[in-house]
Order: sequence, then structure tokens, then C-alpha cells
Amino acid sequence: MINFQLKNEECQNESLPEAPKPEKKKFKQKRMMEYENKLRLHSNPDKVFRYFATVQAVTDDDRANEVYMTPNDLIRSLTPGGDLQPSNLQLDQYKKIKTERKALRMNKKELSKIEATFQNLGGYINFEDYMFILMMLTTPRRNFEIAFRMFDLDGNGVVDSSEFEKVTETIMKGNTVVKRHRKKRQSNISAYFFGEDKSRSLSSEDFTKFQEELQKDILKMEYNLLERGDNDIAKMKDFGMMLIEHARMDPDKTKKIRKRLNKFYKKKKVKTVNEETGEEEVQFEQKEDPGIHFEEVHNFFNFIKSIHEIEIAFTFFAMAGKEVDEEMMTSIAKTVCGVDLKPELVEMIFLIFDEDGNGTLSHKEFIDVMKKRLIRGLDSKRELGVWNKFSALTVCGYEAFAPESVKVFAETVKSGMSQDGNASSFGD
Repeated sequence: MINFQLKNEECQNESLPEAPKPEKKKFKQKRMMEYENKLRLHSNPDKVFRYFATVQAVTDDDRANEVYMTPNDLIRSLTPGGDLQPSNLQLDQYKKIKTERKALRMNKKELSKIEATFQNLGGYINFEDYMFILMMLTTPRRNFEIAFRMFDLDGNGVVDSSEFEKVTETIMKGNTVVKRHRKKRQSNISAYFFGEDKSRSLSSEDFTKFQEELQKDILKMEYNLLERGDNDIAKMKDFGMMLIEHARMDPDKTKKIRKRLNKFYKKKKVKTVNEETGEEEVQFEQKEDPGIHFEEVHNFFNFIKSIHEIEIAFTFFAMAGKEVDEEMMTSIAKTVCGVDLKPELVEMIFLIFDEDGNGTLSHKEFIDVMKKRLIRGLDSKRELGVWNKFSALTVCGYEAFAPESVKVFAETVKSGMSQDGNASSFGD
């Protein structure tokens, strides 16, 4: 009986196909990741949308209708080096869902698994919604009043459904996804703003609140992708790599930064001399990765939302002949932006941007990288249609005037310049 079982197992093993070699599978995944990263960086929004979207609504007679992203599709489309697109749902390949609703919506079970903003939108994102979300992600907070006025065509202080549709229709013109899939369903964002009967209007406060909540929920989804430590919160070093993932740095430079972060939290061999015996002893020490809670991540992003004010602050420090160290960075965050940064977070920032290890920040690169991180690399020369022109217009009104907090900061630095050249600690 035993021999029969062994023989049977041998026959079964012979009939199994050979598993793909790990090296070959790893190489293929690497090439696909490179392709998807190039697509995110260089392709037009319509192609990015069509590649990463996974759902298509169809009618009962199987006529193809509108294409949708899920929130996870959206995050995947924005995250370089993230999860690969499923192999059976790539360019113009979709999971089909039958519906007769004006706008495709997830069921209650599906909605319970996603963030609140996307729950309010019904879970699915069509191309019109996708373009609007790109605008929400690339328009600085300080310019959002101008963004609202762009939609308020009659200048009465609120936006109605017809005004919203006129602007979005202009944006949609010339995009291939619109030509491929003519709009027959209502945008989920439009339904959320104005109701399915289009009877409601949208105020500037509602518009701004939606942007803040959308950005926070997308950030939360990105945070949830980070590896967890022993304390079940994201590792600080992984958050550090998240900060530079949109910087488009040279691969060798990115590798060096990763190496510095890993080395910082790595177990180190320390030699000591025993005072009693005089013999040399070897001990191992390891700096514990403190981890970072989402609230601290959100706090940091509130800090870099004021990146233009921070840049002005750094410029005044350079004029005063002062370097930005960890203490000074903490003071800038508190004084200019009203944000308290966790000391371990500031330490991690300097690990990344203090290349020569002299304790001061390479602040030009820090500013450039944080600007790209804020808009998730969406500054590349891709066809964002009207949004490109719009973004240029919204900057003009602001740049001529520095915020009051920066003016106060400038006066503080100027007073420091009048001293005998010794760099005093800002914020004392």
C-alpha cells in the first residue's frame, strides 16, 4: 500500500508543469514595473486612465459603456514602483459590470472597505472624475479660491451643475478616452456635489473642504501601503522612501539614500573596554525604528503644503549666512507653518537630504523633492488639457505677496543679521 502511494505521488509530480524560475519571474516583474513607471511619468492622462482602470459598466444588451477606476486603481496609477497592474486587466481590458444606474456605484460591502471621500462618491471614478481629481491634487491650497472662480461662471458666489459641466466638458475635449467611450452616465463627483437631480449648488467652503478630505484620504491609502513594524504602525524608513518616490532621482542616488536609512536602523557592533578586567568586549546596539502614525504623516504634509513659504524662509536664512540644522527646521515648521514636527521625523529628513553628514540640510533639493511629492509627480509635460493653463494662471495672483507669517520670519532673520555674525537659534 505504501509503495502504491509513493508511485501515485511520483506520477502526479511528473504531470505537474514546471514552476517558473524565480530569476525569470523577478526579471519580468522588474521590466513591467519599469514600463508602468514610464507610463505614469510620460503618458497622457487618458492612456494612464485606460491602463490602470479595471471596471467597465455595460447595459443589459452588452453594449460597452463607461470605464471606471476603483480607489485602489487610482492609487496604483499615482504610485511609482507600487503594485503591478493585474496581468488580465491592462490597457483597455476591464472587468464588466452590468448596470442601468445613472452612475455606477459599489455595493455596501465594497463601500465599507474604502475611505470616506470615495464612499461619498459611490466608490467608482470615471474619466471626468479622474481629471477633476488630478486638478484637486495639483492645485495648491493657496490658489483654490481662484480655482473655485474658474467654475463660478456667473460670479454669484456658488457653482451650479450647468456651470460645472461646461468647464468639465471643455477639459474633456480632445481626449481619446471620451471619443472611445461617449459619456452616458453622470459623474459620481457631480452627483455628490449637486445631487442626482442636479438641484443643489456648491459653495467655495464646500469646494475647499472636499479638496482637503480627498487629499487626506489618498494620503491615508498611500500610508496603508507601507510596511508595518512590531508596533503595527508604518516604519519611519519606509515613510522616508515614500517622500522621495516622485522625485525622479538618479537610481544610484535613490539607492544611496535607501542604504543610509537601512544603515541607520541596522544592528551595529560596538567595541568597549571592561573597566574591571581591562579586556575588550563586543556588544551589539541597534537604533529602534520608532515608526510613524498616520496623524504624524498628515501633520508633515500640512507642513509641506506651505512649501513656498518654507522656501522663502530658507532664502532668508541663506541671505543671513545661516545653515538650516535640525533645530532650525523644527523652528521654521512651528513659526512659519504652525506645525510641530516629531524629532525622529526631522532626523529622518536630514538622513535623506544631508548628503555630506555635516548636520545641515541641502535645502534646495529638499524644496524641489517636496514640491514633486506634494503633487505626486504630476508636473511632467503630459497633456493635462486646460489644467496646465489654469495652474499657470492661479500662481500669478499669489506670488507678488508673501504671507504675513513669512514677513514676520524675515524680520526675525534680518535682526539676526545685524548681530556679530554668530548664528542664533531661530525661535528663541
